[in-house]
Amino acid sequence: MNTALADLAVDVVLGLQSPHRQAVAELVARRPYTTLHEPLPSLAGIIARADLAIGACGATTWERACLGLPSLVVAIAANQLPFAEALDQAGYLQLLGDGASVTAAQISSALLLLMTKTIPEKAPPVLTDGWGAPRLAMAMLGPHGSVSLQPATEADEDLLLVWANDPQVRANSFSPELIAPKDHNQWFQKVLTDPSRLLLIARSSDGCPVGQIRFDRLFASAQVNVSEAAIDFSIDRCARGHGLAANLLRLGLQAMEQRWGPGTEAIAEVLNTNIASNASFLRAGFMLDSVILSDHPPNQSRAVNRWRWRPSRAY
Repeated sequence: MNTALADLAVDVVLGLQSPHRQAVAELVARRPYTTLHEPLPSLAGIIARADLAIGACGATTWERACLGLPSLVVAIAANQLPFAEALDQAGYLQLLGDGASVTAAQISSALLLLMTKTIPEKAPPVLTDGWGAPRLAMAMLGPHGSVSLQPATEADEDLLLVWANDPQVRANSFSPELIAPKDHNQWFQKVLTDPSRLLLIARSSDGCPVGQIRFDRLFASAQVNVSEAAIDFSIDRCARGHGLAANLLRLGLQAMEQRWGPGTEAIAEVLNTNIASNASFLRAGFMLDSVILSDHPPNQSRAVNRWRWRPSRAY
């Protein structure tokens, strides 16, 4: 036994039909701080309390990714290698190689290296948030039940970056470049603490996040004698095409009035080519205020529809 690893607490999960179960059980019995578990209905509890996982690159990969658990991975089937290599290159796990060639000494060496490795300032964004099945059902069947809005929290940072960098969102934005995680983090921290900003997450009746809406308050000035709030919103791609956008806007306007009072008007600037968003603002009770030209990106003038909502209008 490597003395540097002697004090590690180890949880071992092995199927009842494993051909090596008896040999593993004997090894576990001889090692302190080691527990062999029967097959469990969920590994969430063990993953949540672990600091590191060693395992194959099967379905459990996504459970570990969901809970952000660093992992040493051995591919035990040919179909595991392509995505294991991709996840390794993206920094979500460390692939040791094919199961037929990886040795115990190699695993031990990698484990020791990880134990002494400095934790990065910011880990890669969470790969999955555990809502895959509800999103698939929503994409196939549409949303079930009503949608509600909740204030964004620290836990929503990675998901908001995924939404912001969605190809369709970027194509309909004034700036099509992808947003870097560092820039997003700085922006997000300011939004959470700025009283003139309201960032809300839309969730389905089962809690699945389906979109976001943000209001940036613009206070009255000599040119504008009423307070205004600029709107930005987006829908998760699994929930598009089901008429959620107009409802999201109506719920957002209600939240805006609760936050800043009934005297605040809402404005939105939308590329003329963004047919879906323009239609959503119209259905939500906005009026087309004007059409302006945007010169961003430079040398690419594009028509922009400026929509306005006034509290006196029903919604």
